[in-house]
Amino acid sequence: MKKIFCCAFLLILITSFPEKGLAWGSLTHAYIAKQLGKGITDPQMLYGAAAPDFFYDLNYPGYNYLSKQAHTSIANLKAKAREANMDAFAFGFISHNEKWGADYTAHKKGRTTKKGYVVTKSSLLTPKLLFHLQAALDEAGVPYSFFLARTLASNLAHKLIETAIDLQIRLHEDTSIGLDFLNSVQSASDNIPDLLADTYGYGLSKQLRIPKEDAARIITEAELDFRKLMVRYGELLSGKDPADLQMWEEGAALLSTALKNITGKDVVIQPEVMEEFLNLATQEIEADYAKEISATVSYLKKRKEINSYLKTILRNR
Repeated sequence: MKKIFCCAFLLILITSFPEKGLAWGSLTHAYIAKQLGKGITDPQMLYGAAAPDFFYDLNYPGYNYLSKQAHTSIANLKAKAREANMDAFAFGFISHNEKWGADYTAHKKGRTTKKGYVVTKSSLLTPKLLFHLQAALDEAGVPYSFFLARTLASNLAHKLIETAIDLQIRLHEDTSIGLDFLNSVQSASDNIPDLLADTYGYGLSKQLRIPKEDAARIITEAELDFRKLMVRYGELLSGKDPADLQMWEEGAALLSTALKNITGKDVVIQPEVMEEFLNLATQEIEADYAKEISATVSYLKKRKEINSYLKTILRNR
């Protein structure tokens, strides 16, 4: 369990720390889509459920604009997916959305919490990370350590909570979901980058004031990078990585490097602190994550957007 957990966290840490988003993890989105899409046999549905996060890197041009579009503007993608015979991918993609989909319960209004479930749990975890982060910053001589530690603790807590839920789902709710997700990503259609570019490229070109071809290239490259990341994530959470994954030390070193990049100082996070962070995140969610996920699935099953689209897909099989 610790091996999988640490590797999953490291993958997220390497690619997206600090992170602005507050959402379910990729495996959780895949699991929710799997519950919603009973009868859909096309494996692309699971990758589609993670795909709205494809513009994951804060350094991508137009990050704020396109990340929001991918999580809220879904009607055009659905129409274009129909033309390309990619309804299963689009079904997963739509289930993720922030307006009323799975990310709505993570961000805005949980089924068992007043605010989004991930937001709520992250806020509870944040103060538990604060002491160790501030101590490491103070040790390195970072000025205004308290204020910086609060921001870092909040961002790190979000990623830890997401990963903890992904792992619990893989361990206790659906032991095959990691392998199912990996197979979905590996078999994903080569037409997906073009679908995303066709859907969101024009708006991005207007936002950045660049040619449509350049906007399409940015989107295509981002999706391909994300797909590689998701393959690695699927390998880790399916248990198919044969390498020795004892990585507490490496995890601490990677977090230390990220903090050095942010502060310019030699900030050191000890391996035992990293282990404590991961355990604390699991403790925050293990008692009630299953109830929240089950309630989220029940809520989404009642959405007419899900019901009607599922009936259409099954009818056209």
